[in-house]
Amino acid sequence: MEGPSHHGFPPNSKLERFHNIVETKLKVTLKSVLEARDKIFDEHSEYIKLRNNIAVVRESKQTELESLVNLGSEFYSQAVVPDPSRIVVDVGLTLHVEFTLDEAIEFCKKKEEHLKRYHSTSDGHLHLLVSFSSGKEKSSQKRLRRSEHTLNWYMMQWAKL
Repeated sequence: MEGPSHHGFPPNSKLERFHNIVETKLKVTLKSVLEARDKIFDEHSEYIKLRNNIAVVRESKQTELESLVNLGSEFYSQAVVPDPSRIVVDVGLTLHVEFTLDEAIEFCKKKEEHLKRYHSTSDGHLHLLVSFSSGKEKSSQKRLRRSEHTLNWYMMQWAKL
């Protein structure tokens, strides 16, 4: 008779198989979803900063602006902006659009709202990621409900140790 696995579960038991699923699939999926969520948060933060900086420039009503520009790899150079009434914004997919300051603020607000909606939708629908990967949404939802039940049982067993 075989001894317990390195996790302390009997080999080939449901608990051992479930543990393997958690470790090899669910944790990997969770990591990728959290990384995607962090990218959304970072992008949202950048648009908030941009909107606030544009508002400061607009309210200062300067005719010329001096600034430090990131040339890449945190290497900065001084720059003079002769007409700060217009700004070029990266709108995504490496596409840059020239806006007036008011248009840029409006664009930032819309982009922030879009990112908020995207985040709230993706945050609440992690199980869809699992279902899309299998291609069968209804059967995946049933598996997800069974997995939740099994996970609860697993947690109760783990707490007894």
